[in-house]
Amino acid sequence: WLPGWLNVVNENSNSLFLTIGPGDFLVHHAITLGLHTTTVILVKDALDARSSKLLLDKKDFSYSFPYDGLR
Repeated sequence: WLPGWLNVVNENSNSLFLTIGPGDFLVHHAITLGLHTTTVILVKDALDARSSKLLLDKKDFSYSFPYDGLR
């Protein structure tokens, strides 16, 4: 860690960075949580899809859909 890095970023004389505050921190984490949650849901749905070949013996684990038929 660099000592005083936050003060350097928030100085008015430094035109490379915008000032950051606690609101920016919260917004960043809210967006990150939303993106990660969406990614986890999409990956889970893709792997658990009915046409997925990754779990061929899903009926043996009592994980099947009622309309799967005889497979």
